[in-house]
Amino acid sequence: MSAEPPSPVLRPFDPKDEENAVHAAPPRPPAPPLTPRRHVVGERFTLGQRIVERALWKRAATITEDLRAAGRDVRETQLRLLGDLIRRARRSDLGKDRDLGSIRLRDRGALVRELRRRVPVMSYADHRPYIEATLAGRARALFRPGERIVMFALTSGTTDARKLLPVPKRAVRNHRRGWFVWGLSTYAPDPPALLRGKLALAGDPAEEHSPDGTPCGSISGLLAQLQPGVMKRTYVAPPETGFLRRSAGEAGAEARVTEAKYYLQWRFGLHSDVGSFVTPNPASHLNFARWGAANAELLIDHTARGGLPDETFAPGGALAGIDLPKAVRRAAAKHLPADPARARALRAIERSVGGLRPADVWANLNVIGCWTGGTLGHYLPLLREFYGDARVRDIGLIASEGRTTIPMEDDTPAGLLDLRGAFFEFVPEDRIEDPDPPALLADELTPGRNYYVLMTTPGGLWRYDIRDVVRCEGYSPPAGSARQLKRAAGPGTPLLSFLSKGRNFSSVTGEKLTEYQAAAAVSGALEAQGRRLNAYALAPVFHGGSPRYELFVADGEAPPSELAAEVDRRLRALNCEYDAKRASGRLGAIAVRALPAGAWETWDARRLARTGGVAEQYKRPVLIGDLGFADEIDPPGLRSAAG
Repeated sequence: MSAEPPSPVLRPFDPKDEENAVHAAPPRPPAPPLTPRRHVVGERFTLGQRIVERALWKRAATITEDLRAAGRDVRETQLRLLGDLIRRARRSDLGKDRDLGSIRLRDRGALVRELRRRVPVMSYADHRPYIEATLAGRARALFRPGERIVMFALTSGTTDARKLLPVPKRAVRNHRRGWFVWGLSTYAPDPPALLRGKLALAGDPAEEHSPDGTPCGSISGLLAQLQPGVMKRTYVAPPETGFLRRSAGEAGAEARVTEAKYYLQWRFGLHSDVGSFVTPNPASHLNFARWGAANAELLIDHTARGGLPDETFAPGGALAGIDLPKAVRRAAAKHLPADPARARALRAIERSVGGLRPADVWANLNVIGCWTGGTLGHYLPLLREFYGDARVRDIGLIASEGRTTIPMEDDTPAGLLDLRGAFFEFVPEDRIEDPDPPALLADELTPGRNYYVLMTTPGGLWRYDIRDVVRCEGYSPPAGSARQLKRAAGPGTPLLSFLSKGRNFSSVTGEKLTEYQAAAAVSGALEAQGRRLNAYALAPVFHGGSPRYELFVADGEAPPSELAAEVDRRLRALNCEYDAKRASGRLGAIAVRALPAGAWETWDARRLARTGGVAEQYKRPVLIGDLGFADEIDPPGLRSAAG
């Protein structure tokens, strides 16, 4: 009996290896036909699937009319929602502390004024005592008696501490409704795509538990579990692929968790007719595609052999140290048969284009859902290299706190304000530092102006400063019959685009670095190494097609690379999101950039002229979140070599 051939070695992608290939990708060849599988959703839908599809589009008509009705009187829609939020919270601890019970809900004209008189703009720190009480089991700290907390969304904060946000049933319904509206508008141009296979990178809704046993984790994982059965079956991999954890005591397995998720999505996807890939961060789409290109040999071999070869996750294997859920192993045994024919087709693709690009592997992959606003728009040209002419739909400004926008068109980050999801106020960007900044309602925005967003949500947040900066792109005019439009009031629903995390944030791939963290990491590294820098700043750049941060310093003060490594280590310790992006390869290691003589002085003078400040009060930022900063301070034609 001949020995089984060894599995190819897993190879993490290295952007440097692919730098030339990314920018000189060969033309896309015709994709070979996919071997049909009974479990795969393809072009030929069953009668039951057709019935479900028609029911969804029928419900879409109801949702569409609801959106139109909300947009015909934006202020009334928002005030009605605010009144309901106040009514439901007046018996909570926060409601009593802020005297919400004395607000007369029928007096629409005074409703907002009375709210602002009692409740100032609040940060997470202001909400923390109530959230901690809720976490300890006293839901009445933020909610009316009897309110059920489904989970706590676990996310990163603006400091080194992670944020926990209570998620009651009503907040879950809001999240689901927003995604339903987004999905219907996204798949409307191609209804069969709704039931084709879907790639997704969801998180774990139960990373840990509160003292009373309530799960704490990713809200995206919870929403994936709550989808209707027929929609769950369109996802190529079981939801448990998002619940991967490293084995206890296994060193170095953290980065392999991300690689294991990529591996499983590829393996299940290669047996499926994939039509869409939705995950918030475009860096994840890019890294997923690069990982497939770098590991084509392994994927082809495992497709031919079927299942999940034991040596892959066994000690010493390519993905050793990963606890693989039993549900994933069962799904693999059922849905990953040995398929030599598919492997031969994949081999032909690999020889033709030098890898396994999603655009070549899946002929019907025509929807990419991700964030495209702010600095994330820089990923779009890179995505085209791997995903071809697939439609790109921004998923909207959405966070654990709630959804702000719902984009309804491709190739734009602009989306409709989610009028049913939360009560919104907007502070002009240039007034945010005022002692008592003005706050505008949704129908009071000026097209072309930038604003900070304040949210009052069903999740217990009141006038919450989420620190998102958006631009008003205009208004979507009211829609409806002539009779309905005659009763319409206001300009319609605001169209907003996400610009950035404000007030000295930087977030190229979702890491959400703060100036405090940047300053602490650099100053700590300098102190530890006994060094000093008179002029420096940390800023993101794209290098070799991938983002990283660089430490910009004056030419005569350039420190050795060891300092950059120490800054990187300290940032990873300070910011869990930055650490995760570094571990997964979405961010490269920090490098030092020595600037030409006089570069800092010239840049400072230009910035002073733009802001109209005075030299005595000028402070150069330690963190600059603008991807264009490198070209501005170190023009390509005169550029010194980056480390």
